[in-house]
Amino acid sequence: MAEQDRKKTAIKAPLSWAFDKAIENWPAIVGFFVGPGAMAYLASISAFLQPFGPVAWGAAALCTLAVMTLMYLAYGIARKKVATANILALRASAKSSNVLAPSHEHESLNLVDFFHPLATKVSRVRFAHCHLFGPINVAWQGTTFNRCSFGHCEVVIVKPGLTTTVLLLEDCEFSECNLFSLTIFLTKEQWLTLPHNLRTGMQVLNDGV
Repeated sequence: MAEQDRKKTAIKAPLSWAFDKAIENWPAIVGFFVGPGAMAYLASISAFLQPFGPVAWGAAALCTLAVMTLMYLAYGIARKKVATANILALRASAKSSNVLAPSHEHESLNLVDFFHPLATKVSRVRFAHCHLFGPINVAWQGTTFNRCSFGHCEVVIVKPGLTTTVLLLEDCEFSECNLFSLTIFLTKEQWLTLPHNLRTGMQVLNDGV
């Protein structure tokens, strides 16, 4: 099963990269494919618009811009819905796991399974290529994140020592994992030293005052 997941990841990674690049450069791509057709269309209607002067050309340009904007907006909404559906599907596939295991690979996990009122710390556990879901309050100490992403997560800046009732990730290692729907308690120093690429998908709820 793990081998199949690795193959799927190997296939999806370049496709996802290509998809994101297409979104970033959509004007150039559209211009490349549509350009010749658009020029031919403009040539065909130029005789029709000529009697109306510059006002007609301006109105045509504005209408074209409005249509392209609406198309891009609709595409963005559709992409967001697809991403949300994928996250919900991954969450539904999350299964109970051996929370005492020293490592987890290619798993969909609910972090709440790792929390216990009498044992709120997870120490020296390695997570690789995992999807981890909340909602749950977490904090970390000595934990590293390598090529990970956070989605729909909130950050609360707290004073040191005020995170005794959350799941503490101590000296854990996360490699190429996706974490969703977490409320993360960090000290101001931890937040300021957090790499900027990890802050994507995090919303700070307070400034620690």
